Amino acid sequence: MKPEKVVKLQARKKLGNNNWSTAIGCFAITLMFAFLILFLYYCLVYGLGLVDITTGEIKNNKIRISNLLFYLTSGLFLLFTPVFSGYTKVCHNITKYGKSNTYDLFYYFTKSNLYFKALGVNILKGLILMPFVIFALSGAILTFGSIDYKKMEIFSIWLAIGIVMLLISIVSFLYFYARLSFVNNVLAEAPYNSPFFYIKESFAITKGKTISTLKLILSFTLWYALCFFILPIFYVVPYAKVAKSTSAKWLIKIRKEEFR
Repeated sequence: MKPEKVVKLQARKKLGNNNWSTAIGCFAITLMFAFLILFLYYCLVYGLGLVDITTGEIKNNKIRISNLLFYLTSGLFLLFTPVFSGYTKVCHNITKYGKSNTYDLFYYFTKSNLYFKALGVNILKGLILMPFVIFALSGAILTFGSIDYKKMEIFSIWLAIGIVMLLISIVSFLYFYARLSFVNNVLAEAPYNSPFFYIKESFAITKGKTISTLKLILSFTLWYALCFFILPIFYVVPYAKVAKSTSAKWLIKIRKEEFR
């Protein structure tokens, strides 16, 4: 049996051992925090009269204020990212100990040093991955911008450059995403190191395992497509997170055995 199938089977067994309710409930709380911040932004934008009700667009003379509110709520969202680290801890504990609880979701809020470690890890991960996202968007803009849809003309040089940029950024993003997939699992395993340690360890445990990690991640692509119908997200995300945590558990174990 392929490694990703074994990992998924083990994940389903762990969840089936009275852990589905915890995994789904904690995910619902995590999702609620994200939507509350989004709701706060729209409340402020509409409450302060920044939107033209007839067109639904931001008023020209209110764009700066709207942008300021966007940056403030984005900053607030960033400050709450340790909740996502907490959800990884929930899934990690389900995998490692066979159980978890809501307390684990807010574990990184219990002490200031834990909070800043989780926040630091998420910021570092974002800083590493964000350039590839920006590069991909630039490539996509260049690709589609090289086509004159009115005259149906294609500017071949810019199209080629755009496609190359897009392919390089996608491949690079997937590579680094796979290598950084387990930073929060390493954090859950040993929460008293520096944020840079978790980045380094995630790279260490995925050394030589990048392809298998990508296979596991991409094997959930069709599952994630079902999330378009909203309700399946409460099954798919907990399942995928516990599967990733199961993989992390074995990779961390291999890493520890190397030092014995």
